[in-house]
Amino acid sequence: MDNYEIYFLFGSIIGFIVQVVIFIFSLLYYLKSKSIAGLLMGVGSCLSALLFIIRPILTTLIARNMGAMELVNIQGYLTIVGALFACVFTIGFVLAILKMLKTTN
Repeated sequence: MDNYEIYFLFGSIIGFIVQVVIFIFSLLYYLKSKSIAGLLMGVGSCLSALLFIIRPILTTLIARNMGAMELVNIQGYLTIVGALFACVFTIGFVLAILKMLKTTN
């Protein structure tokens, strides 16, 4: 195994662990608060974690049947989808922080 493969492997493992931890804490927050903020954070983090798993599998399957430009386009679409999932999480996070700030003042 070349060094770059090890870098990608460790980066993927660390990234996946982070995604799972964020999802777990988002789920715990939702279960405790039962708020729309918790729901948005849970949904956003769950979909991000699923995309993190599905992306390399989908890319591998697509790479077999399509050319380089199609693969680049799919990567671009997946990046946009991932950004939308991150936005869902971020909206929930901001709502939770605003609620926390409102209750402390």
